Amino acid sequence: MSFPVRPFVALSLLLSLLLAACAPAPTPAATPSSFPPAGSGQEVRNDPAQPVFLAWPELPDAPGLGEAIRADLKAREEGFLADYAPNDVAPPELHAGWATVVDAPGAVIGVRSEVYEFAGASGAASSET
Repeated sequence: MSFPVRPFVALSLLLSLLLAACAPAPTPAATPSSFPPAGSGQEVRNDPAQPVFLAWPELPDAPGLGEAIRADLKAREEGFLADYAPNDVAPPELHAGWATVVDAPGAVIGVRSEVYEFAGASGAASSET
C-alpha cells in the first residue's frame, strides 16, 4: 500500500537540496593570528562588598588610545566608589571590559568599551566605540 505523502516528501527533499546548493558560502571567521598584537591592562578591586574590575586595551601602535580609555574607566571607578557604599548583602559592582573592532586582518578600526554597573538592586550596561 502506498501513501500519498511520499511524493510530497520527495519533492520537499529535492527542494531543500536545491536551496542548500544555492546558499552563499559562509564567511570565514577571523583567527586570532589576524588580530593585531594587543595587550590588556587590568585593575581589580577584590572586595566582596564592592567589587570592581577594569580592563583596557594596550595597543602598541596607539598607546594614547589605551591611556585615554584607562583614564575614563578610572573616573567611572571614582564616581562609582563615591556613589555606592560597600554592602555585604547586595554588593554594588562595577565591571568594565573592551573588545577590538576589526575591519580587515591586522587593522583595528575601533575599540568598544563595555561597562556594567550594578547598584545593589538594579544594574545598567553601556557601551561606547
